Amino acid sequence: MSKITNEIDRVKKIQDLDFNLPETKQEICNLSETLSRIIMEQLQEIQELKDEIMRLKGEKGTPKFTAKTSSKNELHKTKMQDLESKKQWVKSSKKEKIKIDRTEIIKVDPGILPPDAIFKGYEEKIVQNIIIKTDNVLYKLEKFYSKSEEKTYIATPEKSVKDTEFGAETKALISSLYYENRVTENKILSFLNSNGLYISEGTISNILINDQSDVLTQVKEELFNAGLKSTKYQQIDDTGMKISDKNGYATIVCNEKYSAFFINKSKSRETVQSFLTESFGRFPL
Repeated sequence: MSKITNEIDRVKKIQDLDFNLPETKQEICNLSETLSRIIMEQLQEIQELKDEIMRLKGEKGTPKFTAKTSSKNELHKTKMQDLESKKQWVKSSKKEKIKIDRTEIIKVDPGILPPDAIFKGYEEKIVQNIIIKTDNVLYKLEKFYSKSEEKTYIATPEKSVKDTEFGAETKALISSLYYENRVTENKILSFLNSNGLYISEGTISNILINDQSDVLTQVKEELFNAGLKSTKYQQIDDTGMKISDKNGYATIVCNEKYSAFFINKSKSRETVQSFLTESFGRFPL
């Protein structure tokens, strides 16, 4: 016990040392190694006592799988490596993944400090927060009029805001909420309106469909191409449906790895050939 008492005294003395000195850092490392060894020895002793209690009760203790050739030092080394691995796992906690946006220094009130108080650095505390606010921009486009040409010249804004009332970040947020987080359009509307962004549910629908049509079409083509290459055969079927109150057909092309749907006014050979050959340059029928 005197050995443990000595180490406890060393721990108590740490707080009085100057943490900027290399000797202090070395002492902390040495103390950490010593305490780790003591912990491992105590854990082993506790387990042995548990096994002895179980043996006295007529029960079997914890089985040992250590090889006969393993020495006590090798067993201790293995346990220390396991402990070190656990320590390393703790170090890769979420704190290392958190992006620090700003740092604030909170000072101690000088009035409460005794005359012999020595500065010992900082305790760190991370508080995560996210701020949702509007970034509405009033664009003033320069305008000139030529009397000789009877023509007005107006400055052209960047493409992302040219033909829309909502910025690229807002559109990206809407798409993320809908496609990645499965938030319904009316909930997106409520969220945006409550945070000062005035938008209609119809506009949200247009952003999700019309504004993304080129991207979604490209994704569909890539998936369809990959699906066609996944096997040597394809299965094609169709079913009748209404398209703007007129008769039409939904055609499906699939195998066990994918399914692709196409809406057409006809189910003729030429129609099927159109999305298998003409549109994507695939094999002829």
